[in-house]
Amino acid sequence: MYVRRWARTLQGVVETNVGMVCTRIGRQGEYNVSDLQRRLRSAAILSLATILSSCSTFPTQELNKEANQSLHVIAVAPVGMPDKPMVTIVNAAGNSFGLIGAAVEATRASNASNEAVTEFANAGLTYKTHFPSVIEQQLKAAGFEVQMLPGTRTGSDAGAFLKTLPGAPGADAILDIYVTYFGYVAASPKSPYRPAIHVEARLLDIKTQKVLFADQIYYNNFTPAAAKKAITLEPDPQAVFDDRAAMRAAPTDVVKWMRVAQTAVATELAKQLK
Repeated sequence: MYVRRWARTLQGVVETNVGMVCTRIGRQGEYNVSDLQRRLRSAAILSLATILSSCSTFPTQELNKEANQSLHVIAVAPVGMPDKPMVTIVNAAGNSFGLIGAAVEATRASNASNEAVTEFANAGLTYKTHFPSVIEQQLKAAGFEVQMLPGTRTGSDAGAFLKTLPGAPGADAILDIYVTYFGYVAASPKSPYRPAIHVEARLLDIKTQKVLFADQIYYNNFTPAAAKKAITLEPDPQAVFDDRAAMRAAPTDVVKWMRVAQTAVATELAKQLK
């Protein structure tokens, strides 16, 4: 209830203050009113999401391997992926200047994300299909027979566990995975960028839909306060880019280290289920 009141209050602040700041910013030729409103509301949503994530606890469930020795065939539901790769500065300077600063930072992050789409494409990484294929490879390497179920996850299904599981005849269990972060992150404006992939995964019995395994696997856990129990994988120490200019100049290396990160996450997931 408190969070809901806070969200309504924050929205009110956004709508009240937009009239006072739009003229000033409009004179600078940066935003029109509708664009500013959209960005301010986005900043408010991001702030609320941060609070909710820090208050939530992921319900982990270690796989009882002794009780599930008959687990041989795993069906993998379509993997939930972000629409675009992300390029984030955790402690961005703009975040210290209220909603306007947050809106400016949101614009920077959005532009960097669009650039990353081009960088990934130029270096031959179609991440929405590549990551599921790496998961399949690592599960097979761990000795499982794997069924990759057809389809895609869109809308809210892309960022949450499935409410309705797809059918998987012949499988012993179904693996439900979604990715909450995929891209690069810097701790501050003067810190280097490193790859990061955050995955939420659960394995359910195909007949009873009982959760057999549930955990978070975070390659580069830059939100330790909100994900205290996540399985954390440290980035390769060589996977460092001093700034965005360095990333733009080396798209092949940008993609190479994302491939390394994807393999590390998929390998750890398979290890948890083996």
